[in-house]
Amino acid sequence: YFEAGADAVVAHPPYYFPPGPEELLGFYRALADRIPGPLVIYNIPPTTHVSIPLDVLEALSAHPRIVGVKDSEDDAERIRALLARLGGREGFTCLVGAANQAAHGMALGADGFVPGNGNLVPAACRALYEAAIRGDRAGAEQYQRQIDEVAGLYHRGRPLRESLAALKAAMGVEGLCGPNMLPPLRALEPAAQQAVREAFRAWRAAHP
Repeated sequence: YFEAGADAVVAHPPYYFPPGPEELLGFYRALADRIPGPLVIYNIPPTTHVSIPLDVLEALSAHPRIVGVKDSEDDAERIRALLARLGGREGFTCLVGAANQAAHGMALGADGFVPGNGNLVPAACRALYEAAIRGDRAGAEQYQRQIDEVAGLYHRGRPLRESLAALKAAMGVEGLCGPNMLPPLRALEPAAQQAVREAFRAWRAAHP
């Protein structure tokens, strides 16, 4: 990826045999030592079933090639503790990955957030970021409610594998992509796709 022009790469932890703190330290240090550019750590327990301890993240932040973390653990207290330790550190970027924690994380000093529904409502996500940067907590919370409503259109009542398919169905309204998924994940049934699209069109009409 660096040879193809990437500015940085992102790596989640290995998870077939769930690693402990020492294994995580060894894995990320070895990876950072061997790659030719910056590395961002990706903590995403909903898919890896591994939560990278904050002590590990803090130790890894000292590596000159490890430049940040995208933390997608949906835990407000963890985000607070993460930012208390590593927020504002020179040369290390803290990004919130759980979209419903975006305003919370930004208010505590996160550098940004990486929301899946930014594919669907990028203007609302940008407005949340800009409100937070201005110190407009009420404005950020307002846009947080909007992106949470949108997430509910495709997340609610579905496991993650199906909510991703529903997100792609909704993105079809904007002409961004088709409904197909990379196997083994599958597209929603046509009736379910249509229901998601109609719900998103109704939401969009109410939020011009």
